[in-house]
Amino acid sequence: MLKLLWLDSLDYVVRLYVRASWRLQGLSIASAAQLHYQDRRQIQIQGRCAVRPYSIILVLATKDTGDSPLRIISNNVCIGDQVNLRAAGGVIKIGRDVLIANQVTIAASNHGVELGKPMIDQDWRRGDVVIEDDAWIGAGMVVLPERTFVAERSLGLVQL
Repeated sequence: MLKLLWLDSLDYVVRLYVRASWRLQGLSIASAAQLHYQDRRQIQIQGRCAVRPYSIILVLATKDTGDSPLRIISNNVCIGDQVNLRAAGGVIKIGRDVLIANQVTIAASNHGVELGKPMIDQDWRRGDVVIEDDAWIGAGMVVLPERTFVAERSLGLVQL
């Protein structure tokens, strides 16, 4: 497990130092990427991981989630440009050798879709998203709760 220093200060020198320590441990987060969390322990990263520019990672724990909401159990994970990872209400687990292309959204919660009930009054649906080892999520894909993705040859992904 990486021993990360976290960016709690807005001081520019501290930011440079923190990003340099991340790089030494194989973690590359673009300066234009955003990382939002309530508690540093909510994010677990192992091995090499790259987060490209303009990606947003939002991690919010809920009372019913005892696990770390975002777990990148990785070696060689690349999160592309403008990716939106929202681990709120569930857990997002990303395996090894995973590529997440540009403009992908992965959310661990979503609006309900009960017929006859106004959208504003719908309950939230929560669940986990699992991306297993050696998977690729193509550009523009939206991944909602209670999904597991596995790699299948060069065809991309199969949803189970």
